[in-house]
Amino acid sequence: MRGCRGGRPVTDLGDRLVRATTNEGARLLYLFDPERELFAEFMVDGPEGRVRQGGPISLWDRIEEALIA
Repeated sequence: MRGCRGGRPVTDLGDRLVRATTNEGARLLYLFDPERELFAEFMVDGPEGRVRQGGPISLWDRIEEALIA
């Protein structure tokens, strides 16, 4: 099943969502999966944004696949 691990949605396994703001006012959003050592960092700058991700699988790519499916 897309966007799932072991038949469970990505967010069912203790994922953490964290919001932050830089000193300059830029908004940051982080999604962590500490159990699988995955992360996705969202950097919003005006109407555009960027995603940086790391770990053995691409967490944000999996989420996008689930949303598009």
